[in-house]
Amino acid sequence: MKKVMVMLLMVTVNHLVAQDIDPKKMERDLRISEDVIGSLVKSESEEGEYFSVKVSANYVPNFGVMIKIDRLGHFSSSNIHSDFDFHWQFNDEEWQMNLDEMQANAERIAAEMEMEAHHQEEIAMREYERTRRKSERVREKDERKESDDIEIIIEDNRGERYTVIETPESPEGVEHGVVVVRRTNESTDGGQEEYQNLFHEVIRVYLADYANLMSQLRPEDKVLLTTEVGLNKSSDPRFKISAYVLVDDIMAKNSGKLSVEKFQEKIVFSETEISHKKMADLELLASIFQRLYKSDLATTYYTSERVQYEMLDHFGAVFKMKMYSSVQYGKDNYKVVANGKTGLTESERNQIVSELYPQFEYELIENVLDYGKTVKSLRSDEYLVFQIKLTQCNGCAIPKDLKVTVQQSVLDNYNQGKIKRDEALSKISIDTGH
Repeated sequence: MKKVMVMLLMVTVNHLVAQDIDPKKMERDLRISEDVIGSLVKSESEEGEYFSVKVSANYVPNFGVMIKIDRLGHFSSSNIHSDFDFHWQFNDEEWQMNLDEMQANAERIAAEMEMEAHHQEEIAMREYERTRRKSERVREKDERKESDDIEIIIEDNRGERYTVIETPESPEGVEHGVVVVRRTNESTDGGQEEYQNLFHEVIRVYLADYANLMSQLRPEDKVLLTTEVGLNKSSDPRFKISAYVLVDDIMAKNSGKLSVEKFQEKIVFSETEISHKKMADLELLASIFQRLYKSDLATTYYTSERVQYEMLDHFGAVFKMKMYSSVQYGKDNYKVVANGKTGLTESERNQIVSELYPQFEYELIENVLDYGKTVKSLRSDEYLVFQIKLTQCNGCAIPKDLKVTVQQSVLDNYNQGKIKRDEALSKISIDTGH
């Protein structure tokens, strides 16, 4: 009983010490920032260029905000070709050009292009989700397969363009002429240079004009944005581009202490080639957690999928896990894996799953402390993060997502005996998301 009380107290403290943040307001600020960046991608794009993106913003206690921009697709009005053309003749006495009709046609064509761009964005989003689900299935079947080997290639031949052009010179033998050109969209994964330039511009505008919307950040916090480029061919190198600025510099710019030009100089950009070579210490930690939470060792929830991880410049390492709790054998017939109980109704299953959650959360932070010390490639000011998607439990009082964050310096100090275990555990923050 005493151990349970200590465990619950420790979990509560970890939630409270993360930072004095209003979670609901932070959640609103993050979602608004996602929308702002999505709008900037559209407004800052060159005329005729349409990029479809997915923006994900997350708050990390004691660090700031991380914003990831995933490029889903690209449509350019310049990537079109003529399939056919024809003309007809007329003379000035028998035919008068209806300028209003021509203007209406031009407006219709412009509207169609806008609709097509939106259509392409929807296709790209569906393809992105389809590919993501496919990659998850592949990882579950073959843990050795790299997620980076899966590319998103979108091909669509449905978009068509019809442009009416008054010809300055008529074809031979014709007094005046009008050429009707049919144009077909060529969906492509090109536009890498355009996207890279667009990313830099969106970053500058967002950080200068809109990052202050997140009003709860501390001066020492950072606002970090990342994206990837170089997806033309599987043989092409891929690069991760990131940029960050201190909240203190954002405040100085807004108060007039920093000019816009000086503020732009404070933004730190970096570009890193994405390597297929695994980092030994991160691969080891992923393997350890994979084994810890296999169904035969798990004491609460378990995983049957590969533990994924990635390195982020200026931040650290992020590990991602998907947790399960039970097996369903039929309608209203469940088995909870951790305790082996079978023949449970959904209500009985959900009650057990809810009761297991505090233990799962506490054991998770203990495991992060005990095994996180195997990581050697992080600097002391970088972070180790575990993003957990929790087991489904309809109507249960448990979160859908969980994020555990610890600074590498905490792990180093604990490993060197500079701080006691309870102090180290209290410095690991927990965010139950939304």
